[in-house]
Amino acid sequence: MTEKTTLEVAGFRFTGGKIFLVLSALSATVGSLYGGFEIYKDYQDMKAQIQSYVAPDMSGINETLSVLEERMVSLEQLTRSNGESLAFVTDSVTRDVDSAMQDVALVDTRTRAIDQSTNQAINTVMNAIRSQDRETQQLLSELEDEVEERLDELQEAVTEQIQQTLANPLAGN
Repeated sequence: MTEKTTLEVAGFRFTGGKIFLVLSALSATVGSLYGGFEIYKDYQDMKAQIQSYVAPDMSGINETLSVLEERMVSLEQLTRSNGESLAFVTDSVTRDVDSAMQDVALVDTRTRAIDQSTNQAINTVMNAIRSQDRETQQLLSELEDEVEERLDELQEAVTEQIQQTLANPLAGN
């Protein structure tokens, strides 16, 4: 048989397996105590940091926020004012454009009426000129015929007188 290793401490006898168990238990206890100490130390450090915490000065941020808020209010008022001005100008321009369009339409209507009246007057004058031209041509033609007739009569009369003068024995030819 093999001899077992035994250890005697304070009147207690420990064999190899029990020694292993005691050492394991002792090691686990020491490890637990060390872990607990570390946790307690971290707790104490955190507690000190929490107690020494001073809130940052937010007055600068609050001041900046109130300046930004004032700017926003000012921008809103300016935007509202610009919107009202734009609406007024748009309405005014729309009315002016509508009025101008009505004026243009009225002028166009008047111009067309004047053009039509002028064209009618021109046509009337042209027709009158054509009529007068025809009458003048007819009168000239009649006058020409009359002048030719009179010239023929005069020529016959002159020829007759010449012949009478030549035929007159007293004429001394």
